Amino acid sequence: LYPYDVSVLGTSYKTVDLCEDRIRFKSFLDKLDIKQINSVTINAKDEINSKLREITFPIIIRPSYIISGSSIRVIKDYKALYSYLDQFAKNDNLYPILVEEYIEGFKEVEVDGICDGENVFIAGIMEQIEPVGIHSGDSSCIFPAFSLSKDTEEFIIELSKKIASRLGILGLFNIQFAIKDRDIYIIEVNP
Repeated sequence: LYPYDVSVLGTSYKTVDLCEDRIRFKSFLDKLDIKQINSVTINAKDEINSKLREITFPIIIRPSYIISGSSIRVIKDYKALYSYLDQFAKNDNLYPILVEEYIEGFKEVEVDGICDGENVFIAGIMEQIEPVGIHSGDSSCIFPAFSLSKDTEEFIIELSKKIASRLGILGLFNIQFAIKDRDIYIIEVNP
């Protein structure tokens, strides 16, 4: 509907598109000086060796624009990486791909909230039972979060409000964080 100038109530198509396009979303978070998992974008198979100098295995690999977890994989070495690329090479939409370091030992925390474009209400903070990983919408959560310090909770609430406001979200949203000790990273935002 967006190309036809049809207005839809709620968060704009541009915001949803920004959040799903991992490359543009990374740039958005960089501008806000928000920490993310170390990642690079690869636009073609011949870029792998030069780009992966910045990343260490294991890695998580995914197409840049993805709504489900169907093409996301944890890759442990170059052999598995090339096998993945060969498997999905038939898919013309594979590139660009996002390669992230796989951060082991982190817990995943989700924040659910609602925003009217200016005011943000955080409805809850949930802690996933499984460690951070490649699951997409199929994890088990505990509410309220059971192992976060008050300072960590306040920080992720502040960060969630900043992100929702800057994105201009109108309605519900979900933000996923990876947390270990004092390291807090944004995984994704779902408006």
